[in-house]
This record gives sequence, C-alpha cells and structure tokens, in this order.
Amino acid sequence: MEMLVAKKIGKVFFGVVIIFLLLPHFAKGSTVVDSKIFRNESGTGECLISSGFPLTKGLVTEDLVREGKIKIIVNGSEVAANVSALRGRHSDGTLRSMLVQFGYSLAEGEEISAQVIIDGGIRTLSDPEYIRPTLAMVTNNNVILPSDNNYLVTTNLTLRNLIPVGTGTVNEERFYTEMAENRFDALSISQAGGTASYEHVSAILSLWLRSGNKKYQKEAINQTVNYWLNYNTPLSNQTPPCKADAITNPDGRTGGQTCGVAAEWNEPRFFSYAQMYLMTGYRDFWGIVAYEAQRQQWNVTSQAEAFNRIAYWHEYDTPRFNYATRYGAMLAAMQIDATIAVDGQYSTGRNYDWEDQIDWTIDALESYKWNFKWIPFDSGSGAVPVRGITITQNGVSATLLGVYPSMHDEQAFSGNAMPATGYFMVNNITGGSFAAGALTGISASATGVEISDYREGIVAGSLQNSPRGLTSVGDTSCIPIFQLIFPTYFMVDTYLYFYQDPRIPAIVKRNLDVILQNIRPTVEGDVYYGWNGGIWGNHTYVKPYPLENPINVAATSTCGGGNQA
Repeated sequence: MEMLVAKKIGKVFFGVVIIFLLLPHFAKGSTVVDSKIFRNESGTGECLISSGFPLTKGLVTEDLVREGKIKIIVNGSEVAANVSALRGRHSDGTLRSMLVQFGYSLAEGEEISAQVIIDGGIRTLSDPEYIRPTLAMVTNNNVILPSDNNYLVTTNLTLRNLIPVGTGTVNEERFYTEMAENRFDALSISQAGGTASYEHVSAILSLWLRSGNKKYQKEAINQTVNYWLNYNTPLSNQTPPCKADAITNPDGRTGGQTCGVAAEWNEPRFFSYAQMYLMTGYRDFWGIVAYEAQRQQWNVTSQAEAFNRIAYWHEYDTPRFNYATRYGAMLAAMQIDATIAVDGQYSTGRNYDWEDQIDWTIDALESYKWNFKWIPFDSGSGAVPVRGITITQNGVSATLLGVYPSMHDEQAFSGNAMPATGYFMVNNITGGSFAAGALTGISASATGVEISDYREGIVAGSLQNSPRGLTSVGDTSCIPIFQLIFPTYFMVDTYLYFYQDPRIPAIVKRNLDVILQNIRPTVEGDVYYGWNGGIWGNHTYVKPYPLENPINVAATSTCGGGNQA
C-alpha cells in the first residue's frame, strides 16, 4: 500500500472539509470534535467504552497519538483514556481512525456529550491499560462517536464522497435519502441479512455518516455480528484445520461454518468489513479482509492471467459475483493496510505489487466491454453449438456468444435442441452486415440485419448476458444490475483514491447511464411490490433493478426496467 501511494500520490483526487472549533482553554491550534458516548450494553454502572473514532484527512498523525496529545472530555472533565492508532491511512499518511478506550458509569441507552481534543496538549491522567477488542466488546457497542454529521461526512469512512442529509437537490434527496431510508426500514423488518446480501452494512454506515443518527450505527453492528460473521468464521473442528485461522479468527470465535466465506453471495462484503474494523478496532474484521484480498488475487500473476481470471467464462454463470471472487477485496485491503501475505485453504499468500494487480484488473475489465449484437433467425434445427464458433454469410462473419429463443428468455445451452426461431448473440462482426438468408456454421437462417443492444459499451465484468434462476422474473430472465454496479464501484474508487486512469470516466458514465435507466420504485402490480415492507424492491436479490435482455426504454418492462429514474 505504501509503495502504491508513493507512486501515485501526485495523482490522488481527494478533497475534505474539516470544521475547526477552537476553545480558548485548550492549547492554541487544538481541534475539538464534538462527540457523544453511548452505552448499548444492558445494565448500569461503569462500563468499558471502546470504539474506533473516524478521522478526517490531515487531522491526526501517528506522532500525535504516540505523544499522548489526544484528550477525551466527558461532561466537561478529562477522563483517563487509552488512545491507539488503527491500521489504515489517508493518502497523506494521516490516520483514518483511532481506537479510544476508557471506563465510564452509564445506564443502558444513556448518552452523554463529550469532546475529543486533538493536539490540545498531553493527557494529564495516566492511561488505562489497552484491551484488545473482542467480539463481546463489539457486540456491547459501548462507544464514543462524533455527533456532527457535517464532520462525519468528511471522514470518508465508507470511501464515498457524501453530503449531509437535507443538503442535496430534490432528486438527490429522493434517491439518496428517501430511497435509502426506505431500504433500511425494509431490511430491518425482514432481518434477512444472513442470506444473499452484499455491501449493505457499508450503505448503512453511509446513512449514519450523512445523518448522525445512531440507529444506523447500531444496525451496522447488528448485521455484521449476528448475520454475517459466522459465514467468515472457521469451524472449530474443521478438517484439515483452516490455514488462515490465526488471521481470520484470532479471537477464537466458535459456531462458524467454513474457512473463509461459505457461499458466493457472502463475498462482496469486504469494504463493509474494512469499515467495521475502523469503527471497532476488531482485528478479526481486519484479518478477514487481508485473507480475502490474498485469496482472490493469488493466481492473478500477469496480465494474461488477469484476462483469463478476473471474469472467467462459464455458460451457466458468467459470473454473477465476479466482483467478490476475483478483485473486490483489493481496495478494501488497501484502505486498512491489510496487505500481508496470507495462506488460504487452497491458495498460497504472496507479497503483491498492488499497482500491478490494479492495472491488470482495469485492463481485464476494459477488455470485457460489451460489443455484442443480435442476429434474428428462423429455421433453426439440430443442436445448439458451443460458444465461440464462427457464423458466416456472404463474406460477413461473427463469433457466436449464445443462442436465445427470444431476447427476454434464458439462453439455450450447447447440446440442447436448437430453437426454431430466436436470436444469436454475436460479436466480432467483420465484412459488413448480415441480411436475411441462410447462415453457414450454424443450422439456421437470418431473418434480417443484426440488431444493436442498449448495453453496448458497458463494462459489466462479465463476458455476456447469461442470467439464470435467481434473476428470473416470471417468464423473463434478466441480468442483475449489480453486475454493472460492482465494477463501476471499483473504477470509481480506483480513480478517486489510488490513481486517475484516463479510461475510467467514460466507462463509469456509460455504466451509470444504463444503471439509472433501470432503477425505479415498484408500483402496484409488480412482482415484488411491497415485498419486505419496502417500495424499492426485494433487497434479497436486488429486484426490481435488473437489466432486461434488452429493455424497452420507452416503457416499464417486465424485469423492472424502463426509463423511470
């Protein structure tokens, strides 16, 4: 991480605003961050306050922490506190977060005003002993946190450029506040966070940063501890023993399920884990990110391997969760300096040149840019051929990507009966355009010229649209919109926080144009209207935000598409 930052520091695009409140009775130049302490643990009396405290860029150096120049004031009086630096640095080398620990007498649910004084002189009270955060401490959630959302949004905790609630345009508030709060309420009602879910903890933390409302911070802890963590906890009796135990489970948690992650849907969570580490100082969160960053990239050792592995092709799944399984954890690991070599169950840890890994990934993603078209056909017979064959007609040729009975149906896979009519998905067209007439290389005739697709030019991290089971709606089949969102996030985060590859802005704009074209509130009559208490779709499988194959941009489509955003 340090090498990458050193190489790219001149290209970093990053802006923060820090509000300085100067109080005359503290040292000149000190910064006061208004805060509150909360007790969420049951009971009364003295409890241990232990939490990460997110910091803005340029505010706190390691030297300030080492020299004891961070004071904690509660109810107007300094308290004896232990303050330590957490891993993870802003691009200028200052801390992203620090761990603050002290004892204080509170009742469950009570909150008290506090201040964190930065560079206000050396603490006058002896530091209590540092206590390594445990799962019980994280679950207790007795914390000291900034109370001003104007400060919180400047910490960049979630690697998102955020604005406080109520300060956006009407449309921004509708989509980024109203919709987000509705999704939060639906998620809390359903409590389905342990199944197929993605980075919603990070999204919940963004709501906390924007609003300062403690309910979001509490739910982020709840979702992570009670619904996610066991999926990333090695079994105590795993055979053979999990090689990454010392990194992913140093706290010795029990009741887990597997070494690493248990299922594909649990993998796109590592920004959330990184951010929860910065919120809690819990080393298991850090270790999970370190392990996954290694596991995902261990066999991407060259540009050629990146082309083959970042989004490998399989006709049954191309793949739906590639962000998680191949490159999603890289940037999360660099956010918290979780870049050590870690041996996995079936992989060997190595010391990466992270600049190479990111460059190879961007090149691979760009190479997957969708450029396919559709050839309508009839007179289909025989069996569906394998993907990759060449179709020709009077000097025009194209590469076959798939056979579809209609643009809205699932793919007909190789070896099955060729549909009598349908569409061939093709790319690499050379020699002109197809026309009505017989085709060579496949048992069918074209009924007209090839048809463009509204998704041409997107970078979806997949080689073609091959939707299956979970993404079907009624008798239609759709590619879920997160197939675009995941690589778009990766491109945005890379551009803003690591280096400005000149290809990224155009890719991001093309992807966002298509994403926004497909997002709308559900209406009565939609398949998932009112599901789980929300009007913005079923959060479990991200419906109704799929990319229909293709959509009718003039009207609402059966897959939830249409120009509704």
